[in-house]
Amino acid sequence: MQFLPNSTQRMILECIRDGGAVARSEIAGLTGINPGALSRLMRDLIDAGLVHEGKRIRAGRGQPPLPLSLNPNAAWSVGLSFSLHEIEVVGIDFAGTCIAERVVPLPDGDAEVILAECARLIDELVASAPQGTRRPMGLGVALPGYFHRASPPQVETFAALSALSGLDLSGLSDQFGLPTWIENNSTAAALAEFYRRPDRQAGTLGLVNVGYGFSAGFIVGGRLYRGRAGNAGEIGRMYPRGTPRPSVLDLCDTLAAAGHPVTSTRALADLCVDPPIALRDWLRRAGRQLAHAMNMIDLIVAPDELVLGGQIPAILAQLLFAEVATAQMDRRDHRIRVSELGPLAAAMGAAFLPLYHGFAPRFGTASGPE
Repeated sequence: MQFLPNSTQRMILECIRDGGAVARSEIAGLTGINPGALSRLMRDLIDAGLVHEGKRIRAGRGQPPLPLSLNPNAAWSVGLSFSLHEIEVVGIDFAGTCIAERVVPLPDGDAEVILAECARLIDELVASAPQGTRRPMGLGVALPGYFHRASPPQVETFAALSALSGLDLSGLSDQFGLPTWIENNSTAAALAEFYRRPDRQAGTLGLVNVGYGFSAGFIVGGRLYRGRAGNAGEIGRMYPRGTPRPSVLDLCDTLAAAGHPVTSTRALADLCVDPPIALRDWLRRAGRQLAHAMNMIDLIVAPDELVLGGQIPAILAQLLFAEVATAQMDRRDHRIRVSELGPLAAAMGAAFLPLYHGFAPRFGTASGPE
């Protein structure tokens, strides 16, 4: 029977995930668990193979601490996401390291065609992953668009993915043969940013996600903030569709009108190396719009970290961030940064969903009403 950690053990696992390699004394100080109880709880986690004991490193007088870290081979999970032109699938180990990835063009066709391609990609990734024959513990799916309140879950999404709009998504677990969690792509990307954040003390994080549209995702007190029906962060309505806005679709339309059509993330990254005039003009305008949006989030939410990124090439994120810094912000400080995850941010966040729901401590929720 698979070991299921209790809420206190989940809190310990989260401390180790945040710290990378930490001593028992650090865990006790962070959690308030007394040493005796901590030793018993930790022994269960070690015996279950979730935690490794490292070698003692002497750094002074006395008995050196024994560092504890997550066992990367304890479990693994898969994440699936969609961008304007592509489907992305990644696998991550228990420590959150990417161990496999696949990116293919988004096929034309109905929902059956799209989901069949997703299933093929997932099967291919599982077969090739270094975890061998062990099945992943679950699948996370990150979808762009607006979720309906109604159950079963349904989403309205962009034109190229419109075959999935209004579809009953509750059957994806059967479709893909894995326990499945579904999330908005910006919220999923925010989860990846949270688990990869440089400041491990930051408990609240906001992400401005530039993708088909642009929206935001939030982690509040170490927990996903989903809002009503999972729609927190719909900041794209500040600049409605059909008007100039800081989105990949708007950028692609702008570039196509100027004679620079792009049909893949790779082609967009290549164009950013020596940006044509149309791209430079778009960057200046989009930078001002994003600076305004990020200022609003910073003033209203006041997160410990505020990140600009999403499903765009890392080079485009850097160029946009430079324009934001030029346009901006009332208070520049280290809390505001550009993402380093690149186009796979949402897929990475989706892959974290099974780990988050299976192992992260959840004392109450940070979700709004459904």
